[in-house]
Amino acid sequence: MDDQSKRKVSPRAPTMALDDAVERAHRMYNEEGKHPTQVDVAFKHIGYNSKNGAAMQAMASLGYWGLIERPRDGYVMVSKAAEDYQFTPDESHKKELLISFLRKPKIFSTLLDKYQDRLPSDASIRYELIQLGFTPAAADACLAVFKRSVEFAGYFDRGGDQKAERKAESSLVEVKETIEEGDLALNEQPSLRNQELQRNSNQAAKLSGGGQDEMYRVPVRLTGGRTAWIEFPTPFYSADKIHLKKYIDLQITEDELLSEGMPSK
Repeated sequence: MDDQSKRKVSPRAPTMALDDAVERAHRMYNEEGKHPTQVDVAFKHIGYNSKNGAAMQAMASLGYWGLIERPRDGYVMVSKAAEDYQFTPDESHKKELLISFLRKPKIFSTLLDKYQDRLPSDASIRYELIQLGFTPAAADACLAVFKRSVEFAGYFDRGGDQKAERKAESSLVEVKETIEEGDLALNEQPSLRNQELQRNSNQAAKLSGGGQDEMYRVPVRLTGGRTAWIEFPTPFYSADKIHLKKYIDLQITEDELLSEGMPSK
């Protein structure tokens, strides 16, 4: 086995920082919208005149960030999440999307899960990257991309939001418990539990933009660092709980049918 075949290959990771990648995805969207585009044409949209190593690394980086998709061989298209980021007027939603992009590359979600409160020294992160399989040179490049992207996303500037999310999560537990207790009264009168839940969810409402007393939103942590939001009207009646539980049960049933080989739409 020659030296070339023995050469160590580092794990896959973006070589372009998130802020640069978002800007190039916007360029591509402004030219093509959500239409599938030939890769050679897409290279030009993101700033490259021909297919070369740099262009291919840049396109791969957009894919690692979740900003583009490959609908079929030889074609790429801007992802729905990238489109949403470009147009959403909701700053909290824009922040959520940035965090989801930041955590999309597996290597970065691994680092963020390890360093939950703040980043350590560059030397510590570089050592961790080498332990994860990067060559020293590749670790230096990845470190630079990672730190710039974390700063752009404002990942560690979320202290107030995280406290609100934790409080809102406790409210979601109350909703789940209420549903599971089988409170089947259909008198369409808001319960004391609902009133307390509404008070406890004020912070969650602020996360959705505030100023909308008739609705509040509760975050649900998902796998891979993602977050789903459940939006409730106020008041939230006993019959509403039953409808919500039936809907969730229906989704679970459909997923089970699909896993057994039933065709999707």
